Amino acid sequence: MALRTDMDALPIPEELDVPYKSTHPGLMHACGHDAHMTMLLGAAKYLKAHEAELQGTVKLLFQPAEEGGAGAKVMVDEGAMQGVSAVFGLHVWPTAPSGTIQTRIGTLMAGTDKFLIRVTGISGHGGTPHLVRDSVVAGAAIVMNLQPLISRETDPAQGGIVGITLINSGPGSPNVHAEWVELQGTVNSFSTSGLHHLKSRLEEIVTSTATMYGCKSSIKWNPIAYIPVENSEAMVKRAEQVATQLSQVKHFVYLDRPSFMAEDIAFFNDVAEGAFIFLGIGNASLQTDQKLHTPRFRLDDTMLPVGAALHASVAMQYLQDKQQGKPQVSSTSYRTSIEL
Repeated sequence: MALRTDMDALPIPEELDVPYKSTHPGLMHACGHDAHMTMLLGAAKYLKAHEAELQGTVKLLFQPAEEGGAGAKVMVDEGAMQGVSAVFGLHVWPTAPSGTIQTRIGTLMAGTDKFLIRVTGISGHGGTPHLVRDSVVAGAAIVMNLQPLISRETDPAQGGIVGITLINSGPGSPNVHAEWVELQGTVNSFSTSGLHHLKSRLEEIVTSTATMYGCKSSIKWNPIAYIPVENSEAMVKRAEQVATQLSQVKHFVYLDRPSFMAEDIAFFNDVAEGAFIFLGIGNASLQTDQKLHTPRFRLDDTMLPVGAALHASVAMQYLQDKQQGKPQVSSTSYRTSIEL
């Protein structure tokens, strides 16, 4: 059984004046990964103290590079999941009330890939537009031509995202046509096949649109695309069973639809039965309801023991069930009491 935490911070300046404020200017834990590490360390302390009760082996996965670097895929390729048949992980979730757990069976989060499009034309004076090949106009046309990929080519029941989030034409003068323009963004889908389709069509549209305006184009994708996060029914039910035994867990909620956000725990879940859950930390009175990836993100510290207890309890429950030959959850469940 493996328990996983991510570790990386984000290039966001921290605006909160708190004792644990980042000591690295321009960098902060705006996604709660410091909390995730704390929870797993708490679980490790508990599991080590109760090692004689374990009916199997628990691996602790401290994973780097979740924020776009596909660290989980690298760890899988390097053998971190050898001998592992199940994996559990969690993520703090400020849009859910503190003490609420959210998850779902099957697809929980989308697959995604990031792209950088570069359109190159011919620069020239603003007073002689007929002598240029306008990269900015071509780039604007690409933005518009990509829209039907979702509105006309994607099943509304399946959903998808093709988003241009950044446009840059570099330094220049208002009376000079830029030689090049860069467009950055993401493609998201709830299926690997859907992601491949959107990527393929994006490449076709970018190439043909740039050519139509007399420009050249290139596209760079992330080295590794993230696959969708798929949750095992048995592991989710196990998590629910142990979570409902914890007094600080108020509600265990099954989401009616997946999130278009992505998470590379998907690569662990792809090689073992897994459960990934969202642990609510939202509390307006504590100002812990600020969104992830924002400079005012704040953690509800009272949820740290809950996360630690979930890790330890799910691991012990899974190992007990496997030792007893039970593919599903058993009638008895572990309940841990962890103070950090």
